[in-house]
Amino acid sequence: MMLKIKRKVLLTAAVILVTAALVFGKSPVWSAQPDKTEQEYHVEASAYYKEGKYREAVDAWLNQFALNSRSPHTANNLGMAYHKLGEDEEALRYHKLALEIHPNFGHGHYSLGLLYLDTGHADLAREEFKRAIEIGYNINDSFRNLGLCYGTKEDIDKAEAEAEQAVKRSPGNAKSHLLLGLAYLLKEDYSKANREVKMAKELAPRMQMPDIFKESIEKARTAQAKKIGIWLFGATAVGVPVSMLTFFRKRREFFKPNRIKISLLTLFILVFPAPVMLIVYVGLQPALISLAISFPMAVSMVGNFKYMGMAIAVLHYAIVVFLNYLIVCALFGSAKDKRFLWAVPALLVVAAMFPIYPTADAGGGRSNFSFL
Repeated sequence: MMLKIKRKVLLTAAVILVTAALVFGKSPVWSAQPDKTEQEYHVEASAYYKEGKYREAVDAWLNQFALNSRSPHTANNLGMAYHKLGEDEEALRYHKLALEIHPNFGHGHYSLGLLYLDTGHADLAREEFKRAIEIGYNINDSFRNLGLCYGTKEDIDKAEAEAEQAVKRSPGNAKSHLLLGLAYLLKEDYSKANREVKMAKELAPRMQMPDIFKESIEKARTAQAKKIGIWLFGATAVGVPVSMLTFFRKRREFFKPNRIKISLLTLFILVFPAPVMLIVYVGLQPALISLAISFPMAVSMVGNFKYMGMAIAVLHYAIVVFLNYLIVCALFGSAKDKRFLWAVPALLVVAAMFPIYPTADAGGGRSNFSFL
């Protein structure tokens, strides 16, 4: 009898406890807000970060990190947010923590490199950007920021020496060639930089080439175009007195059929292919300058030349013709004519001493001369 009573009492007490738990559990006064998931905290923090609310972003990512303290992404995000707040010690701690969790975390090395670069530790930043490049993270920006880390000539020379050693150790590594190309680019040796880029493309055709090397290719072509323009215009301009003297002394021979054929052939070989070559290899603007030197009808392509500009263009054309005649006389003429052969190297030497090339002022429609 007593056993039955105890069972009823215990059963009644259990029912009361369960009922109370259900009632009070649904009460808004006692219920706790359910925790967010890791993904929800990340979405919230990312939104705060994009809005510039970095303190709120830090709080949300800390909540996410509390749920998963082995996430290198969350630790790296905390480092970036703390850096935005100017709390660089905390930023450094979390960036290093991210790399402790995942040593080959490319984004972590890249972000740590940015922190070092912003805080004036270029030497440390270089190593992080190089590591990011080796891993293959954000190759484009990693190369660009790596270039910002070399502030002095000594740094660039050191980078070149290190890259050359890396290429010797592993000549089949495309990224080593790109690092060497970057060193050449910083030294403004654009032709060598372009050579290393081509080598990297051959070794890794599918690898994305950084945009910074596109600039080196364009600068290499521009530099080559300037050299061509300097030599062409300088040689022809300085050769006017000698070539005119030769022309007037041998003007009767100039009008002989065989002399005309040779002169026209030389003119075609030496003058007309130059603009085509420049258009294909260099680009439009230097080609137009070359065209203006070669014949007057191309003046309209360079700018709205009038009066004096047209006269200068005609003079350029005459200079080229006279220079061709000088070369023909020296190369195909008699032994007496070959004495003028000295003029060709002499013209090149003088042209190198006076690097002047023609430019067009499109706005004013004038032709002028500029020193490089």
